[in-house]
Amino acid sequence: MSAAYAVFSSACVYAQLPPRLERCLPYPTLAQEIKELQGAAEEIPKSGSSQPRITIASIYFQGQTPLPQTVQTQLVRTFRRYTQPFHDSDAQILLTEFSEAGVKAALHDRGYFRASVEAEAKLLSADAHEKRYSFIIRVTAGPLYRLGSVNFMSAPDSDSALVFPSAQLRNLIPLAPGEVFNVSKIRHGLDAITRLYGSNGYIDATVEPDIHVDDHRPILDVVLKIDAQGQYRVGKVVVVSSDTNVKAFVNTNLKTGQVFNNEAIQRLLRRYKSELPADASERDISVIRNTAYKTLDITFDFWSCPTQ
Repeated sequence: MSAAYAVFSSACVYAQLPPRLERCLPYPTLAQEIKELQGAAEEIPKSGSSQPRITIASIYFQGQTPLPQTVQTQLVRTFRRYTQPFHDSDAQILLTEFSEAGVKAALHDRGYFRASVEAEAKLLSADAHEKRYSFIIRVTAGPLYRLGSVNFMSAPDSDSALVFPSAQLRNLIPLAPGEVFNVSKIRHGLDAITRLYGSNGYIDATVEPDIHVDDHRPILDVVLKIDAQGQYRVGKVVVVSSDTNVKAFVNTNLKTGQVFNNEAIQRLLRRYKSELPADASERDISVIRNTAYKTLDITFDFWSCPTQ
């Protein structure tokens, strides 16, 4: 008997309750108390609350930059929205986050693939409670690159040919030859290819981009190396739910023996959101893989707390 079904045995009830049933109890279990204690410990800042608060008084782009003023303003707003307040004595961490994840990423999405960013954190004032900094950003854009060719191949260590035609895979890359190179669009294409493989049972498929730079034209040719690995099928399926529609959907879309489609799980959560418990999510779905037979045993634990 696989672990996915052990929760229904009487011997296991004493050790650990099903997660959703555990949430229904009017008193915390030992496992819940341990999780709460661990969470409380993680919330304690390592540097201590006695550290001076860091305030970013200004962010200044020095010199010429290909980023429009509207983009610069949006970067600053986004950074301040998601990273304030700070209680860290090292402003360099924040500066690196802004320059790499913000500025350089924006340049890469506008074709400046070799762009470099120099950043300086200038201390304006400091006391026991606060340190005020000004961030100075200097951009060296380099040449503007456009997309050349996009080709697909099996990864060198893969023992199989491409599962899908190159033309079908190419349609998932939202960037045409000659267009300004955009890293985010290439990344979205990789995600789409991974989802395509996952919806056809290749849940371990990986896509590795190899970018060839031609500085004379200047263009970027992309080779995507795909390792499909094994194709999984549906093994045993258990549905814990009082809703007949939910059970019917699972029985129709996840039959034992058919190729596993991970998109079916997402469709279930979206389509029957009103019928499922309010907090239902992927954490209520356990998937146990059998690598020898390439099957997946799936348990949907949509237990609803009893009403009084």
